[in-house]
Amino acid sequence: MRRGIAFLIFLLILAGCTPGGEHIAHPPLTESESLLFHRVQTDVFVNVSPAPAAFFHELTAEQMEQVFPYFDLPLIAHAYYEADGRLMEVSASVPLPESEEEWWQRANIHIGINYIRFDFSGPSFNNASDSLGLPRNLEESNIHGTLVRAVILENDWSETRHFQAEFEFGNIFFRVKFEAEEEAGKAFMTTIVNNLVLGGTEGLSSLADPVIPELRSEAMSLEEARLDPDFGHLVPSDAPDPFHFQFGHRSISQHWNILHLEWEAPWDPGYLARVYESWAAGRSANTPPFEFDRIFWGELSVRWIIGKAEEHDFLRVVSIHEPENYDLSLYPLVQWEDHWLRFHEILSNDYIHNPVFLAEEITFEAVASREWRRVYISQGADGEEHMDMRDVFIPLEAYELEFSVLFGNVIVNIHTQGLTAEQVWVMLEKIL
Repeated sequence: MRRGIAFLIFLLILAGCTPGGEHIAHPPLTESESLLFHRVQTDVFVNVSPAPAAFFHELTAEQMEQVFPYFDLPLIAHAYYEADGRLMEVSASVPLPESEEEWWQRANIHIGINYIRFDFSGPSFNNASDSLGLPRNLEESNIHGTLVRAVILENDWSETRHFQAEFEFGNIFFRVKFEAEEEAGKAFMTTIVNNLVLGGTEGLSSLADPVIPELRSEAMSLEEARLDPDFGHLVPSDAPDPFHFQFGHRSISQHWNILHLEWEAPWDPGYLARVYESWAAGRSANTPPFEFDRIFWGELSVRWIIGKAEEHDFLRVVSIHEPENYDLSLYPLVQWEDHWLRFHEILSNDYIHNPVFLAEEITFEAVASREWRRVYISQGADGEEHMDMRDVFIPLEAYELEFSVLFGNVIVNIHTQGLTAEQVWVMLEKIL
């Protein structure tokens, strides 16, 4: 069941998930033809990064009737498109029979043009046409004249089974996946496959010529970012040395309208060497005495993301007069027994992790209250040719701040690693 969760989360986030979906009328069904299931075993499961869609639309009731004409089931379905409006894939889900309508108790249906993109995870089969497809050498079922491959994947940790079936019409590929108990799963997969085969692909034409939303995705220099008509007035002059501007990106999609700016500081080999020497001198007798010539450490960075504020941003607004909602110093700093991993103990507070200050209220004291020294755990490597990683972790400290500032209906999200509160305030004060 957990193997289908990643894809279902994606559908629910994008869909808003209308409860119950639409009940679709269909033409009279012919008798279902039986489906041959192959029983397979595998311990290998893979996760893939799908090719991104430029935009998507939820199918209307009329489109559902066209694309799924033989379904009288509460479907949820979305169509995903290239930027020019070409259809990439239709992804749908339908509740399992007699399920309690929990969000994971659904079968996933993918209809991909040329190939299936939005299948995030699943078992890896031998001789597969792609990372999540079924082997081509399986004996196939003939369902209303269409050849279908179907498998049941057994496992030792659950009473449920993984069901998967695939077939294609020319360059249009169909895949169905879900978890269910064996007998119920066989019957349900047989029903879904028969319905999809009978429905064919003609209904996909109803998804042509979609409404294309405003889309934008382009890299920007710092100078170009300052000229942006929407957000340029909130771009800081620059970050302090040794931070250098790394990239800017202007993006508009169905989900966001943002200008992302980032600065990074180069590694300081001398500082890292001093950290290592201090760590080596103080390590316990149980720590392996490896000699390292390099310490791996993520880049120090400044992220400055400007965008149109959304409902959840307004819900995070804090009053400057309520420090309990933003002042980290009010919460105890807990230190683990090894004396280098520390964190603020915040039991219950919806605001304090990333508060939003009003631009007209924010002060230096509020910014300073967000500063804390984070301990980064850096992995050492020896100087051998293959840079053999050792199971030794070296603590590195740096200041970190995270908060947001609301300018009317525009929000600036600030996350810094390696700057003090004073340095962040200098960047911020110039745009207030």
